[in-house]
Amino acid sequence: MDFNNQKVRKEIKQEMADLAKQREDVVEETRKWVRAWDADQREMVLWILEEEVRDDKLMNFEHEDGSKTKPEKLN
Repeated sequence: MDFNNQKVRKEIKQEMADLAKQREDVVEETRKWVRAWDADQREMVLWILEEEVRDDKLMNFEHEDGSKTKPEKLN
């Protein structure tokens, strides 16, 4: 039984390492893609992302009683 647990742990660690490597690869590929843009394009994307994050934070606001503000439905 212990052998199986060790084997499962090893498999999980390997899967986590594989996922971490995939993430690193995707981040680097995305950075290369973004670096090809000019400064105005990057600034516009940053502005859009900042708005999205702000809106997400507002829509998912947690009150003192633990309740959350529900996002309004878009028409």
